[in-house]
Amino acid sequence: YKYPDIKFHLITGFSSEITDLVYKEEFHIGIIRGNNNWKEQKLLLAQEPVCIISKSEIDSNSLPSLPRIHYETEPSLQSVINNWWEENFTQPPFITMRVDQIDTCKEMVKNGLGYAIVPKACLTEDDILYQINLTTRDQKEILRDTWVIYRNSSLELTMIRAFIDFIKSIKLEGV
Repeated sequence: YKYPDIKFHLITGFSSEITDLVYKEEFHIGIIRGNNNWKEQKLLLAQEPVCIISKSEIDSNSLPSLPRIHYETEPSLQSVINNWWEENFTQPPFITMRVDQIDTCKEMVKNGLGYAIVPKACLTEDDILYQINLTTRDQKEILRDTWVIYRNSSLELTMIRAFIDFIKSIKLEGV
């Protein structure tokens, strides 16, 4: 390892919570998903499609009449889903279940209890599910961004600058 004496502290949470911790300088770096209003430095790490999943093939035009499984997610992703829905349908979704975890939601979909709208990154090769990527009216795929965020002042710390340089180098290599 290049920096064997570096110790780090990792926490997980909604992107809005992570953004707040970096803003308050309680953490030097944050990795967040979705649209954000971060005013300082950020690097795009990845983009992932948002998709409809179901146990079997469905017609996306019939979604308002099909049972939907809703899971608790961060506001930025919920906003993307809501905006897509409002762009495509005049009636509200037929939400039959609300769960607090995406894994619970996926299991319910696998058991044929309804469909869900999820980020594709939550799916694995073992998830044998019908998928439809969300698109805009002009057929552009709707993507969810993953960002590294940090404050300019954090770059004064050698370990933070080294980490950011590492992220930039792997992005240049296309990893």
